[in-house]
Amino acid sequence: MNPADSPYLRAPKNCINRRSFLNRSLFCTTTGMSLLALAGTLSGTTAAEKGGSKEEIFGKLDREIERLYPILHTCSQPTLAALNDQFGLDADQTVTAIRLFAGGIAGKGETCGAVTGSLLALGFFFDVKKANSGPAAGASMTHAGAFFDRFTREFGSIRCREVMTHQYGKAIDYGSPEDLKLLAKPENQGKCLEVMKTAVHIAAEIMLQRS
Repeated sequence: MNPADSPYLRAPKNCINRRSFLNRSLFCTTTGMSLLALAGTLSGTTAAEKGGSKEEIFGKLDREIERLYPILHTCSQPTLAALNDQFGLDADQTVTAIRLFAGGIAGKGETCGAVTGSLLALGFFFDVKKANSGPAAGASMTHAGAFFDRFTREFGSIRCREVMTHQYGKAIDYGSPEDLKLLAKPENQGKCLEVMKTAVHIAAEIMLQRS
């Protein structure tokens, strides 16, 4: 596929700025930067398909999360986009649509976007990509349960507000200027990245074990 033809590289027509979008508990990407950021996720043969080691794959997932998060300002999109690239999931359109799951679903503090992105990746991997691959087919519920349990052990919950409490000491209100200032503090910059990286590592390890 030509990267320019990817459905999730097409930016929304009525994109709002970051402050407005955060204040409304919604997440939006800057048109030009989104195109540049996501273009790199379609790289032909994936690292997993090349037989890279787990450490190499984890490293590439981490770099992709670090690259996309400052531009997209969501947990859901970078998580699914990184796994989509590594495992050739053909989930381009879903990466665009999953924007509204950010901030715990429309900024409401429910299921963490990193969880949603990872679970969708597992669904694409087991129920779409491996639909005709014998024992791996139809196993997504079991693997999703394993992901759920491991993520919960790390952060105490899969709910955004509770994960935020674990990471920041309080639940984040995306409509609160004070909470946005808390997120912007230099010492807090890596805390959501940690959640996303942990989520994609768990999902990737599950997929690699069944590849």
